[in-house]
Parts: sequence; structure tokens; C-alpha cells
Amino acid sequence: MTHAATEPQTRNIRATIFWVALFGLAALYLLQTITPLRLDNDSVAYLDITVSLVEGTARPETGLPLGYPAYASLLDRFGIASSISLVLSNCLFLATGLASVWHMLGSRHEARRRWTVAIALLAVPVVRSIAMPLPEPMFFGVSLLALAVMTAADDFDGAKRLQLLLMAIVLTAIAITTRLVGFALVPALWCGPVSPGHIGKGSPA
Repeated sequence: MTHAATEPQTRNIRATIFWVALFGLAALYLLQTITPLRLDNDSVAYLDITVSLVEGTARPETGLPLGYPAYASLLDRFGIASSISLVLSNCLFLATGLASVWHMLGSRHEARRRWTVAIALLAVPVVRSIAMPLPEPMFFGVSLLALAVMTAADDFDGAKRLQLLLMAIVLTAIAITTRLVGFALVPALWCGPVSPGHIGKGSPA
């Protein structure tokens, strides 16, 4: 009886600790918006492509995908391109990806969801990439959102399913333009919401 009574309290304490830690980590990530950008050879190459798109000059022959430079040039077109906006964008893409994973795991896997988010936020490559003008955070957010939309499409029929399907296709296309490894989403798209067995699936009686 006592054990049964304290079990919900233990879960609540764990949940509270998790959310406090999560907001603390989020604050540390957001602090990087006021730090200078971290640059390496790849990030400089992406910035060079961005400048060429903004100025309308010939693009450097790097073979890099244009998705991230196109996004950065769009920020410039709206007059908000800066180190702050680039790092903040990376934080938002990271949050989008983690929220997508959180949704896909569902409430039945509460502990798994918490561990996934915590491990991702503490991973050194993730921490390093946030303050760098690189496509990894963008790809992380867009690709996982695409998977979440594909998963959600299975729960609907009719117009709602079609809307989610079109959204998944658009997100998959954006992911591919960001990183060529985004082509790995195509089989998931085909085997899921656009597969012949799913098209025209009737709603349950």
C-alpha cells in the first residue's frame, strides 16, 4: 500500500528533475547565441556559398548541398542574418527534432523519451555544432519532423492524410537538399504513407 502510494510520487519527482535539467540545458544552448560563430573548413565553405547566393555571383565548386546556404540567404533577404539568428535557428532545429522524437515515442515510453532527449543534448557533436553555420542541426530537425509526420499520417484518412503526406514529401525534399543522406528518408516514405498498401486505406468501422 505504501509502495503503491509512493510510486506516483517517485515518478513526479523524476519528471520534475528532468524538466528542471532540460530547461537548464536549454538555457546553456541559448547562451551560445551571444558567442561568436565557430568556424571550420566546411562552415566557411557553406558561408561562401551563402554569400554567392545573396550577391548573385558564381557559386564555389564545392559539391555541397544548397539547402542550408539557401536558408541562410533567406535570413539575409529578410534582414535578420547574423551570428545570433544562425545559432538560434540551430537551437530551434534541434528542438524540432527532439520534439518529433518525443512525439513518436509516445507517452508509454516516458523514461525512454527523457533519456533520448538528455543523451542528445549532452552529446559533444551536438553541442559543438550549435554555434557553427553547418547544416547538421537543420537536417536533424527537418528529417525527424518528416518521420514524425509520416508516422502521424498512418493514423488518418482522407484530406487530413493527404495533407500530412504532402507535408512529409516537402520535408523529405528539404532534408535531401540539406544533406544528401536525406535520400534515406525516401524508403521510409514509400514503405509508409505512400505505399500501395496504404493509399486508399479505408477508415476503421
